[in-house]
Amino acid sequence: MWKLIRANPMHTVVGLALVGIGVFLIDHDQYFRWPPGSWVLGLVNDDVTGFIYAAVGAAFLIWVLRGGKSVGWNRALIMTATFMFGVLSVYQFFHWAGLGWDSMPWISNALNTAFVIYLARKSDTEDHGGGKD
Repeated sequence: MWKLIRANPMHTVVGLALVGIGVFLIDHDQYFRWPPGSWVLGLVNDDVTGFIYAAVGAAFLIWVLRGGKSVGWNRALIMTATFMFGVLSVYQFFHWAGLGWDSMPWISNALNTAFVIYLARKSDTEDHGGGKD
């Protein structure tokens, strides 16, 4: 197991980060407060949103523990993680700008997005199965 984790440490970190964010969002039912009275609040504060983050993180970890050979899964997971971190960063930025509170960690999530983009550049097909699914 440790050999597999050492072979894909960046994927492991992204997976753990997504699981952590998912658990945090599930645990905090009223984390987001902007825009007031909008249907968006019901969506982003729903436990399903947190579950999706945790599920994608778990998929990253499963990919690592299964040997990290599937290029197709690697690409799909990286694209999904980039989208999820990006949406979270933008929403937290608008939340911070709209309310003026500094409690939204949009900068760290923007860095997570950049980290996943860097991971995508480093994850070429030769590193993960030679282009064979």
